[in-house]
Amino acid sequence: MRAALIVQYGAPDFATYLRARYGEGASLERLAKDTGLGRDRLRVAMADAAIEIRGIGANTALGKRSRALKAEEAAARRVGADNLRAWLTERRAEGWTLSQLGTAVGHSGHWVSWRLNTDPHLGPESLDAHTVPAFVQ
Repeated sequence: MRAALIVQYGAPDFATYLRARYGEGASLERLAKDTGLGRDRLRVAMADAAIEIRGIGANTALGKRSRALKAEEAAARRVGADNLRAWLTERRAEGWTLSQLGTAVGHSGHWVSWRLNTDPHLGPESLDAHTVPAFVQ
């Protein structure tokens, strides 16, 4: 499995593969799944490759974007909407407060305000480290 990953990724060896993927923001959980290693064995392999493991709570742009997308998807499911921004915009036009909208989607009024002000033409894939608000980070 590891040999196939190395070849597929184009890395010369497993240590280089781990350094590259982790440097790109892959989590330990993601690397463990991809490599088939348990957490302890993965940590040993990373130590052998001289990779310093990020501290708990350290964020990467990839992690921030992933959490923002998951939050968006979960909020849309809560209200049965295919397009959360459209749903929020319609309810806001009907007179719903930010607090009411937040309660409905399971987030704060601040999150709802941020979501309403995100460029609708870019969609959820536009969520990146530059558009994710500080409270999500």
